This record gives sequence, C-alpha cells and structure tokens, in this order.
Amino acid sequence: MTSHIVHAAGRAAAFCGSLAFTGVAIYNLENRFIDCVQGKDDFARHTNEQHKKNRFSQMHQPFIPNAKQLEFIEKNFPESAHLFPRSLDDFQKQQALQTAVKIEPLKNSQFKYVPKSAGTVVVGGPPALISSANTTNITYINAKQRHPIWKGSALHLEWDAESEAPTTTRPHRFISSALYRAIFGYHSMGAAEKTGYFPWRTLDWKGWMTHPGYWMQGVRVGLAFQRLTGSYKNPQTREGALSEVSQRCKANQRYYEQLNSETGGKLISQANGSIIVARDEQEKGELVDMKSGLAKEGREIRLLSREEMQERYGFVPPNGIAFGEKTHDRILSPNYVEVLAERIEKLGGEVIDGTLTTIYVDGPQQAGFAKFKTPHGEERILPFSDLVLSLGNQQILGYNGKPLFDVVAARGVSVLATVTLPKWRELPQAIVCGGTNHVIKLGDGVEVKGEDGQIYKSYLVRMTCGACITPNVSEKESANYDATSATGLIAAVRQTLAAPIEVLTVYGCNRQVSEHGQSHWMTIPTTPPPFPIKPFLSPRGHHLDLGTHRPVNQRGVVIQMGAGGGGLTQAPAQPPSDL
Repeated sequence: MTSHIVHAAGRAAAFCGSLAFTGVAIYNLENRFIDCVQGKDDFARHTNEQHKKNRFSQMHQPFIPNAKQLEFIEKNFPESAHLFPRSLDDFQKQQALQTAVKIEPLKNSQFKYVPKSAGTVVVGGPPALISSANTTNITYINAKQRHPIWKGSALHLEWDAESEAPTTTRPHRFISSALYRAIFGYHSMGAAEKTGYFPWRTLDWKGWMTHPGYWMQGVRVGLAFQRLTGSYKNPQTREGALSEVSQRCKANQRYYEQLNSETGGKLISQANGSIIVARDEQEKGELVDMKSGLAKEGREIRLLSREEMQERYGFVPPNGIAFGEKTHDRILSPNYVEVLAERIEKLGGEVIDGTLTTIYVDGPQQAGFAKFKTPHGEERILPFSDLVLSLGNQQILGYNGKPLFDVVAARGVSVLATVTLPKWRELPQAIVCGGTNHVIKLGDGVEVKGEDGQIYKSYLVRMTCGACITPNVSEKESANYDATSATGLIAAVRQTLAAPIEVLTVYGCNRQVSEHGQSHWMTIPTTPPPFPIKPFLSPRGHHLDLGTHRPVNQRGVVIQMGAGGGGLTQAPAQPPSDL
C-alpha cells in the first residue's frame, strides 16, 4: 500500500514538474513575441521590424546611415568616413567574400626556383601590418573590397594584463547558461533598453544550426579552451600568464610609441587615459580589484570623486557610483591603416590592393611564391623570403585542402553614433561603462546648432560590446548582430552620458578565437605534401603553435590566427624578452 502511495506521489510530482516546465517555456515564448523597444528613432524602428523576423535567433541585419547622415559625416568627420557602409546590399556582399588561401608545394608553381634576393611580403590585417611597419622594402597586400575587423574594433589600446589577459570563462558553464536563457531566462530587448544590462556572452543558435559542418570544429576549440581555462585554477599558472601578458603589453606600448613618433604623432592619441564607470556595487568591487591588480604591474587606476568628474568633464554620469581613470590607455587613430601604408612606402616598400589566393612553398622556413588577385581579376605572383599573414576569417588551407587551423567567431557589436553635448562639457576619449561596453571618441567635436538655437558640440564615437559565439563563416549574415546586446549597449551609453545620441550604424564584428583564447602565431607544416590532418578532439593547428608573439628570428612563413585577447593592443606582438 505504501509503495503505491509513493509511486502515485512520484507521478504527481513528475506531472507537476512537467507542467511547471511547460508553463515557464510558454511564458518565455510569449515574452519573445511581445518584446519590443520603446525608442522613437530610426534604430528603434529598425530593431522592432527586425525582431518580427528574428524572434528566436535575435540576430538582426546591419543598420546603416541614410543619405543625409552620410553627407553630415563626410562634411564634418572626413577622416572617419571610410568606416561607414554605404549600401546594405554591398556591405553584405563584402561579408560573403569567400577566398580561401591554398598552400601548395613549389612544384605546382610555374617557377623552378626562388630568387635569393626575394624580400618580405606582408598580407592582411593589423597584427601583420603593425608588426612589419618598421621593415624596409616590404610588399604589403591588402584587399580594399573587404570590410575588415579593424573598421569595427574599438581602437582602444589597454596596455595591461588586467584588461588583456586570457579569459577564465569555462565553455561548459557558458553553454549551460546559454541553454537556460534560451528556455527559461529570456533576456528581452525591452529590459536591456530600460536598464542597460544584458548578457554580453551569447550564442548564435541559428548560425550553428544552419552550419552543421562546423559543429566538430566548435567542439574541438571548445574542449581545448576548456582545458586552457581549467589550467588557470592553478594560481601559479594564472600568475605566469598575467606576467607574460603584462610584459608583452609594455613591450608593445614602447613599439607603438616609437612608431607614433616616427609617423609624426599621427598613429595614436596625444592624450592618455580612459574613464571606467562602475554602475553598481559589483562593478565597483571589480574596479577596486583592478586597481590592486594593476599596482602589481606598475600600472595605475586613479579613483575619481564626483567633484573631479564634474570639474574635468562638466558632468557626472548619473548611473555611476564610482569612477576610475586608467592612466596609461591610449586611442589608435581611426585611419591608422592609411598612416602605416604611407610609412611602408616611405621606407621603400609597396602597397598593393589585392587578395592572396595561393602560397607555393615546401616548408615553414623556406622561401616561396605568393599568388594574389587584383581587383580587376588579374593573377600575379611575388617571390618571398619571408611571408607574414594575418587574414582574419579568410581560411588558410593546408597541403591536403583542409583548413590549417580551427577557430570560432566571437562576434561583437559595433556601433557608430554621434553624441551631442553643450559646449561647456567635455567627452572623455574613452569610457568603459560596464563589462565590455566601450565608447571611443574618434576625433574632435564639431559645432552644430540645436533645435533651441543654441550651439552644441557633436562628437563621432564608436561603441562596442559583446561576444556572440558563432561559426567562423563568410556569408551575407556575417555582419548580423545580437539585438539585445546592441540595445543594451546603446542604453548603457545613453544613461552614462546623459546626452542625445544619434545611432548611425550597427553591425556585427567578427573576432576569431582559437584554442588559445588570444592572438597566436604559428607556422606551416614541416611535413612535406600531402600533409595529412586527422583531427578528432584536438583542434587543427594544435601542433603548429609558435606562441603569443611573432618570432623574431623566424624565417619563411608565419601566420597570425585569432583576434581575441587584446586584438589591436597586442597586434605588434613584441616578445617579452625584448624588455
């Protein structure tokens, strides 16, 4: 009799549990359908229209400026005009460019030998470009038809390990929280718009579901990442990583400052420092902990009073309870690629608009040939003694035609906007207002007349946040962004600055993340063709690692992979041994 009662009670409990589960799931589903933002500007309308089409994925199409806004930008901020997409269709086509680079043996080329006088060829983005900017007589190849990651990055140089150390995030916990949010804990755009708070690590469910061919790649990177972050439970391992990053950041700082001096001060801002706004007790505690951590590196955060904020900038962020100034931060010029391209030419080098398609070489420390395609479709070949590559999401295929290494994308949100302030107020050059919410001033303000007839100052800013984990693919949807993150970012900045903000552009910006969690350098296989790769649970490229900095004496081919963990800050990749 007792056993029947127990079984009945168990069935009743299971039924009630199922009922509760179903009720919560239905409530969550209903919230998705009624979710909306209350803003009245064009971006709010775009958000609500996109949400009707993407209630489950939350990945919205890019928002781009209209003709009137573009005219204002080109007139008042010409040095930053190249950052803006002009046409949604053209912009999406740029994202969909799929031009994998093939590595083939020398025998497949049309040449029988490589000239001994072959020079250095540099291809791609910031790590390759910046690390080679002091080299004479190089050939720099970069495809102008692309919209590269640096156009959407924060341009914020944070030369300290507290900011740039490898993350301790555990993938299994991230997946668990992402599943919970998907089923039970839907975080609405409406809530993000009101509070300025949102989950800054998310998962692109639609992206993964529609690209099953990338699942094992994600699993391999995730498992390796799990092992890496698990190793940081050991205090000595973590301290060693922090020390290495700190030394490398300081070496990079000296490199940047020397390069800035040699380019006539055009490369980085003259002013130092960034402002961190703590919005609650948790962020205040993190600010105090950062101050303590930076002191160990010989770095400083100055805690500012409300009176100091008012005196220096003419306002106090109404959502802030504590304020810090990170004194060593700097801002990279929004047109730094052009500045460095000019320097290359002054040092006797050549800058070519082209897309790399094939590398002919027989080993990592040998000379070879680089074949590229011009914008007109012509194929050309250059010999090299050294080849430095940083290709972002452009795949590199090994001798067997398979990807040389595995990465996933951590897609951030990039926002370009104008902030309008009274003439007596100042906008800090960099503000961090919660988590990864960065606001970067891209230049001096311009005077504009307000509707009240008064003269104001309008500043062009870039705002960035978030990391939406998605497959590393090139397609039209590659610039779609997490709508809750974008809404929360804009709300957080509005609440911090307490000023009118006109949103001009919003899109997703893909950072590549490898098993190492930060930018890494590697070489090509030493095994002769056809180089078999049979990865199962170890990521491709696992055995090709050279380390976190570009090798000083490495000849032949070196490749930078991944853009997490410091991006532009660590782009020069100066080895700590140079200290």
